[in-house]
Amino acid sequence: MLGKQRLQMNQSVCYDLNRIINWQQLLETDIDNEEICIGLREQEQDIRQVLFKSLIKDVSQEIVLEVWHIRATGTSGIGHYVVLLNDGTHLCTCLLLMNKGLICRHFFRVATYSQSAIYHITLISAHWYLKPNINQETLLQQIPAITLCSTNNSDENLPITN
Repeated sequence: MLGKQRLQMNQSVCYDLNRIINWQQLLETDIDNEEICIGLREQEQDIRQVLFKSLIKDVSQEIVLEVWHIRATGTSGIGHYVVLLNDGTHLCTCLLLMNKGLICRHFFRVATYSQSAIYHITLISAHWYLKPNINQETLLQQIPAITLCSTNNSDENLPITN
């Protein structure tokens, strides 16, 4: 499991990202539908497993801190969306965290640029722990969350999409 998680972290540097300021406009467009295809989507990490609209349809807009668009460097593919929420959690259109219990490369890439992206050990599914019976509440209280981004990235250095 550790090797798979390291692979996600290592591959995160191979992605370009843009912060979407007016992300609510994405709910009104059909850009997501361009990537619908036939095949085994669950086996491909760089194919969206869920549409952006579907990912956040049950999420209150007030709890969304930031939305990021991530695409493999040098490609013109549609890419993924990472949504950072105010409770320290995140959503990604690859669904790797939900489907396989691994934190995806897309989140790690966003975390290198955004101080709103918070990593906590409880993001990793308890079934991967050596002691799976450990109380998640205990972990939340005993182990502090960390941010991977240590500085404010200025707008001049980071491409922003409206």
